[in-house]
Amino acid sequence: PSELRYLGDNFNKMVKELSSLEMLKDDFISNFSHEFKTPIASIKGFVKLLKNKKISQDDKENYLDIIYSEINRLSDLSNNTLLLSKLKTSESLKEIETINASEILRQTLLLFEKQINDKKITLSTEIEPIEIDGNHDLIKQVFVNLISNAIKFTDDGGKIIVAAKNTEEQVCFSFEDTGIGMSEETIKHIFESYYQADLSHSTSGYGLGLSIVKKIVDLHNGKIEVLSSLGKGSKFTIILNKKLQ
Repeated sequence: PSELRYLGDNFNKMVKELSSLEMLKDDFISNFSHEFKTPIASIKGFVKLLKNKKISQDDKENYLDIIYSEINRLSDLSNNTLLLSKLKTSESLKEIETINASEILRQTLLLFEKQINDKKITLSTEIEPIEIDGNHDLIKQVFVNLISNAIKFTDDGGKIIVAAKNTEEQVCFSFEDTGIGMSEETIKHIFESYYQADLSHSTSGYGLGLSIVKKIVDLHNGKIEVLSSLGKGSKFTIILNKKLQ
């Protein structure tokens, strides 16, 4: 009976995943095409300007930098869209192991060392040794997205505080910044795919990053909390169980 129950549960999960594919396909095409319009139009416009033989070398270099930036934006958008689509069809985690989450967090912070230094941001860390059950790559993606956002929305000379602490059965990761912050209305929607808020001092919104974070945290049976106010920064807190049930 237990084996039959196990097979039945897996079959039901498979049916749910398959039944959501058609809906995801429509959602993917609609959102993907909408988000791609702006960078493609930008690239097209600057390529047209580059065809003008009378433009200066400085302008040419500037236009090429913008085109390169927009190409990177398209690449990130496509990768994140595919990842989110994959996560949305997942009913459960795969490739679970005991991971050294504190070491993953330290390595991720090193990836952003140049960006942090370029913006003269003060980084403060308090990272305890932490091991949890989870998927290594997905947990790293959570850290990448939250640290990236903290840097993106913090002005030059600001501060970012990253902490990782143990309780008896859970762990808590927090990412706090002194950036531009968010309104109550923005907080209500930040985990929605492609959400773009009216963020002053910023050229773009949160896109897919926080949608991916939320889905990964959900798959790990955890929760994410947000505290923020305009002009006073934001704090994202993730709480995960050390052992997955």
